[in-house]
Amino acid sequence: MEVNKQALGARIRELRKSHNMSMESLAEKVGASGKSTINSWEKGVTKPRPKFLSKLSEVLGVEKEFLEFGSPEQYIKSVVLDDFFSDASRLDGPFREYLKVRYPDYDQLVGSLRAGVENDYEKKYGYFWSEDINLFEQFYIDASKAEKDGLSKLLADYISSNSDSIIRLLGDSVYGRDELIIERVIEMLIFDGSYPDFKGKSNKIKNYLRSFMEQSFMEQSSTIIGPGRKNFDETYKRISNLWAGELSERKILDHTYESLLMGILSDTMERIKELDNDHAKKVSKLDDLD
Repeated sequence: MEVNKQALGARIRELRKSHNMSMESLAEKVGASGKSTINSWEKGVTKPRPKFLSKLSEVLGVEKEFLEFGSPEQYIKSVVLDDFFSDASRLDGPFREYLKVRYPDYDQLVGSLRAGVENDYEKKYGYFWSEDINLFEQFYIDASKAEKDGLSKLLADYISSNSDSIIRLLGDSVYGRDELIIERVIEMLIFDGSYPDFKGKSNKIKNYLRSFMEQSFMEQSSTIIGPGRKNFDETYKRISNLWAGELSERKILDHTYESLLMGILSDTMERIKELDNDHAKKVSKLDDLD
């Protein structure tokens, strides 16, 4: 991974100050030409040559890799986010699948990240901005970036929570092992997504049901039909009146059963939410005991 000169400089400055050392003193100890050289390093204008990096690590009491890349956790996070934002990201797919397990409203989460961009476009270009093909294409780019930026924060949190496990899996030093870091994180995401706890399993089922219901043509009809959808005769009668003269008897029959199916799915969703609430209460009681 390429060294970020500004981040490297910030670490040199922080470590120098933590040792109560002036720029002049540090320059003398590492054999640099003077204060101006240290100042240039700390501002990220230039990068210390390898021999100076070795001397800096010795004088400041840290590994050379720490100066270049930060802590092991910071390094892992940088490698992971670099991959996540790349066009050929290997992490994007596994991480999104993991989020669908961890977040009961994954689609709403993604939608909310894009909604802010949509509102900005409406304020800037007016209500009919989407009819301009060039604006719409730019919106897609900006909305996708906003989505990535939002999800990257969740990915960074995931790395922070699991950095010890990742470091343990890597064994030796994490620095310079970018491909292996990505492979280990993917393995963890797949495992966490495939073998979730109760909350994760519940979220996964709810997301699947919600996705199916949102894609179903009968969702709107079911809403119009209301509570009577549980009764075949009443549901059939309402759909017949709703689509009179437009659909064949077979289509009306299919839509009736689709509506009944939607009713069952809605009831199932409510039952799962009741289980979620009951589970959360009992977990909270256990936590209080601890």
